[in-house]
Amino acid sequence: MSELVTVIAPPDLKAKMLAASERRKAPRAVPLGSAFVTINTRRYRIADWSRLGLKFGPVESEFEIGMVVPIDVVIDDYRVQRIQFHGFLTVLRVAGGEAAGRYNCRESIDAARIDHYFRVVIGH
Repeated sequence: MSELVTVIAPPDLKAKMLAASERRKAPRAVPLGSAFVTINTRRYRIADWSRLGLKFGPVESEFEIGMVVPIDVVIDDYRVQRIQFHGFLTVLRVAGGEAAGRYNCRESIDAARIDHYFRVVIGH
């Protein structure tokens, strides 16, 4: 009688694979100006972001891989009009005092502004 064995990647490995995949699909930008994300009334500086995710910090031990948290994001990059949106972030990586994750925004108008930002800043 054969046994079925399911191999599950550890959370850290899975997060690294998702993060690598995200970088290939969506180029990241470093905002020139003020950029921050507010999570549970605490504000964190955004180091870089893409159409799919963002990296922020400094963080300590308040985030774990797989957590889903409500977010408020503000990007005041002098190259484009201010972007502000609300949504949710799934934490994919926590390392080196920073956290990173995939976000979604609630409103389609926000998605259009984000898309415009990356067309101006990245060129596509």
